[in-house]
Amino acid sequence: MEFDEKRLEVINRIVEEKGEEAIETLLSLMEKNEDDGELILIVTETIMRMGSRATGSLLEYLNKNKQQFNENPRDYKEQAYRITLLAVIDMVGELGSPQDIGLLESFLALFDEEQAHLIIYEAIAKMGGGAKYLELLELFAFEDDFVHELISQVIMTLSYIEEPRALFDLLKISQFDWLDTNQKVMVENALRRLLHIHREYYEMLEKDPYGQKMLKRLLGDA
Repeated sequence: MEFDEKRLEVINRIVEEKGEEAIETLLSLMEKNEDDGELILIVTETIMRMGSRATGSLLEYLNKNKQQFNENPRDYKEQAYRITLLAVIDMVGELGSPQDIGLLESFLALFDEEQAHLIIYEAIAKMGGGAKYLELLELFAFEDDFVHELISQVIMTLSYIEEPRALFDLLKISQFDWLDTNQKVMVENALRRLLHIHREYYEMLEKDPYGQKMLKRLLGDA
């Protein structure tokens, strides 16, 4: 469904009138329109513009859902608003802190889809907890039958894991000859991010034959 100006005006008016208190209303709007990707996107962007002021409401939403899940898992699984939950988890990944990692992990049992798990792993990685999932990410990247569908999310998640192992996983992924142009750019940007944070990684890549070639490309010498 095309997102029109009238709907945008309604969302903006809700925020102007209620401020952070509008988040509950906006999340309810998302729940009622889970098949409307553009609405989900615009609501998410609206909440993200509130920055850290939105964190408390987002965590409250997740804690409320966690309690419902724990009290009656079977019924909750049938009724859960999965797309809204993943959107909130993604936002908490951006705005939350390491102490929120356990809360995000509690929702892994709700989802059966690998893509959903990867979204949660990325949010956890953004908060510094991604290293424990490296082995799973490597299974997705190097052994999963659906690697073509999952690789973009794997790349994004690895980019937030500040470990040499993640660096060399990205280097290995960069050698996949089937990556499309956007995915190649994603890998290079992920490598740049890790190199910017950890200058010592330059030396590690210099010692690897393919790493040397990648460094030349990243530095613009190729």
